[in-house]
Amino acid sequence: MSRITLFALLFAALPLTSAFSQKASPAPATEPPIATEPPVATVHAPDDLNTLRPLLGQNVTVEATLASQSKSRNGNVLYLNYNANYRLAVSLVFFLRKDTTESVTEESLTAYVGKKVRAVGELSEHEGILQIKVQNLSQLTILE
Repeated sequence: MSRITLFALLFAALPLTSAFSQKASPAPATEPPIATEPPVATVHAPDDLNTLRPLLGQNVTVEATLASQSKSRNGNVLYLNYNANYRLAVSLVFFLRKDTTESVTEESLTAYVGKKVRAVGELSEHEGILQIKVQNLSQLTILE
C-alpha cells in the first residue's frame, strides 16, 4: 500500500466538520456541586481542652457521657459535668431565671447524668473552666 493510499484512508476516517470547519471548542465549564445538606459540625470530646480552648466564643459541639451534676452555692446556676472533676472537661451551665418559660430544675437534669449527650452552644470560659451556656434544652441531645 502506498503512502498516498494510506493517507487517503486515514483522512477519510476523520469527520469533515471537525477537521476543517470548526475550531476546537473548550470543554464546558462544570458547576460545583450544590450542597443539599448543611455541613456536619465537628464533634469534640469535652475533655480535649487543648483543641477546644482556641474555639472560645464560637459555637461548638461536644459529645460524651455526662458524669455528674452540681449547682452553685446560691442555687442560681446548675451544671452538668462530663467529668466528675469539672476542671478536666467542658461543663454545661444553666442559669436559672424566673422569666424563663422552660423549667430547668435539678430533677429535670438528673435524666441526663450517665447518658451519652451531645451539646451544642457557644464555648466560653469562667475562671479558667471551659463551659457551654445552655439556654434551651433543645441544645442537648441524648444519644444513648
